[in-house]
Amino acid sequence: MLASRSQHIGRWEIPRESYPEGREHYLKWRKDLAQHHASVSGFLMEQAGYSEAKIARVQEIILKKKIKQDLEVQVMENALCLIFLEYQYEELRMKYIDDPEKMTNILYKSLLKMDAHGHSAALLIKFSDDGLALVQKAIERIKQPKVN
Repeated sequence: MLASRSQHIGRWEIPRESYPEGREHYLKWRKDLAQHHASVSGFLMEQAGYSEAKIARVQEIILKKKIKQDLEVQVMENALCLIFLEYQYEELRMKYIDDPEKMTNILYKSLLKMDAHGHSAALLIKFSDDGLALVQKAIERIKQPKVN
């Protein structure tokens, strides 16, 4: 619970605009932001008297350490992706209405972070017919064996 409450703590303190455009810079911003969230939450938890072990655990979850291996980290990632899908996806999809393949790629990258439980929950969300078709397509792509 503490990790979920701290996931975006102080998010406005490092605006996206403070980094150059482009995917590489976007990923750097996201990584720096996660580190910031972990630091701020750690500081606040220390001030509130939490143990070092509890602080470290919350920071591991926020930083998504051992995703796909650590159940609590995976639950957090599933929840974050489900929030995106339920509240932001359809609006974003409309920006790429003329490029459904690009939207499928965005979905693929998000859904790839989820596990099978997350995928099942995602399919329960009420999407438009076109929105659901893209989500299903991205999930099917994840299930396909990788070809080298």
